[in-house]
Amino acid sequence: MSPLSTPSRRAFLGAAGAIVFSGLAGCLGRWNYDAAALERELQDQIMRVPPGNLPLADGYLWSARETAERSASVLAERLSSLPNHVSPDNPSVERASKHLKWGRAAITESTTQQSTSAMRRVREARTTLGRGHGWLDTAVGPAETDGLREQHTNLVRALARSWTGVEYRATTVSVGIYVASVTEQLLSEAASSLESVDQALDGVDSTDDEKRARLFAAAAAEIAHARAALADANAVIGRQRTQVFEGTPSLRDPMTVAARNLLETTEADIESVTPVSDDRPWVVREVLDELSVRPPRDVRDALGADRPATALSNLRWRRQRLTARERLDTDTLSVPKSSEALVSSRRAALDALQQARSNVGDPVEQTCVRQAQLKAINGDRDLENVVSEARSTGARTTKLATEAYARYVAARTLAEAAKPTATRLTQAVANELGR
Repeated sequence: MSPLSTPSRRAFLGAAGAIVFSGLAGCLGRWNYDAAALERELQDQIMRVPPGNLPLADGYLWSARETAERSASVLAERLSSLPNHVSPDNPSVERASKHLKWGRAAITESTTQQSTSAMRRVREARTTLGRGHGWLDTAVGPAETDGLREQHTNLVRALARSWTGVEYRATTVSVGIYVASVTEQLLSEAASSLESVDQALDGVDSTDDEKRARLFAAAAAEIAHARAALADANAVIGRQRTQVFEGTPSLRDPMTVAARNLLETTEADIESVTPVSDDRPWVVREVLDELSVRPPRDVRDALGADRPATALSNLRWRRQRLTARERLDTDTLSVPKSSEALVSSRRAALDALQQARSNVGDPVEQTCVRQAQLKAINGDRDLENVVSEARSTGARTTKLATEAYARYVAARTLAEAAKPTATRLTQAVANELGR
């Protein structure tokens, strides 16, 4: 799982308006930024690191995309031949049309992406089209829930079988961790969707027509998502099984023991992190906030549910942040008082990302680099806000610039922490495998 962002804190600062900013302005000062220079810097886009490759049978992605296209074709046909009692202006029909458009756009986008990203986009397309079918069902009405309940029951049984088939053997420890974690994630997605179906169908009997239609469409979407996630997981499981020798040892137990040991160490390290005191400079607090680490309760939950790869994945981002904090020299942090200082922080982040990307050796490390990349991308979004603000009143540019700076600093240290983090995780499992 990815770490939670901190929108509540930023939202609070934004909502407090002039009162909060006046306090910050006294500490930060107000500095002018060259919007044109920053805009030119943003033209040098961050090179995206794709997710690791997954073992997929030849033609699987084409087959999944074809399934989505069939759903889109059927929905288009239904919309073009509405019953006489259904008006094209019916709100539910209009919603179905929008979801058809969005679903087709997602299918088209998937054709330009690397296989792992494309598979996710096709899954999203199938979910969107499922919701479109649900909306149209409510327009044609009355929407019957029996069919959805039967599909739900069948998918719950299929999901239970898939959990027992997760493949923990692999050609390397890193590949084993990565593929198993993605498989567990896909099955967890399916399980979550099926739980949502239960909740939605329980409310479909509402006397409120709008609420009933919305819940029915949501249930149809979650059924489609569960079906797609389950198909993707089974495709990964099946292909992984054909790519390793029968005598290859399972990594399930080594992963479990390694995750438990790392959990103990991580909990101790988190407890030893000194809380950021209010008397620290605001820029320091902002950077440390970007590298905050919450208690690993989800790791315990994953281990309790016998999902060791998920436990390691949830430990991975925490270990990466802890390592980044260790490497961070807070004495060098300062409010970016010029466009040059802001550009310099971005350049340092991009250089660190380039270095990390060029030395990626395995999919676990690749995932760590992607975490750093995401932080830099978020920094660019802040920088875009600096450009916009600098061209208007300029009243909040220093605050926005400092937030962008904090994310670039965090991205740089996370990129530097990628390799040692990945090495620690894979070595922990390898050590247990060798025992």
